[in-house]
Amino acid sequence: MGAACCAGEDGGGGAQLSELKAAPPEKIDYGQEAEQTSEYTMVIDFRLPDGSCQKSSFTRRPLGLDIDKKMPMTTMRVRDGSAGQAAGVEVGWVIEAIQGQSIEGMDFKDAYEVLKKASADLAEQSP
Repeated sequence: MGAACCAGEDGGGGAQLSELKAAPPEKIDYGQEAEQTSEYTMVIDFRLPDGSCQKSSFTRRPLGLDIDKKMPMTTMRVRDGSAGQAAGVEVGWVIEAIQGQSIEGMDFKDAYEVLKKASADLAEQSP
């Protein structure tokens, strides 16, 4: 269980973190595009209600996710126009890992701290 649901084992669980961040060398542009590729990205592994797994990437905050204040961390609301909505997150999704760190077995306070620290370096959404 835990982060293993999205680890991409046997080719079925979703993209690897390295696939989400790395570009083939021939596509690297050291002009304006290089600025975009250096943007910090936070990846959250979610367990969906059907038992499948989804990795969602975030590049800005606030995330726009209202999370139940108990474990497991479950999305209760996704705010319109938010980073969470742009990432495709839906109500009922359960957070299993943040930046590859499993939150399984943590209490809510510790898991929320992991989320806060991981999202602290995201760009602030412009109004």
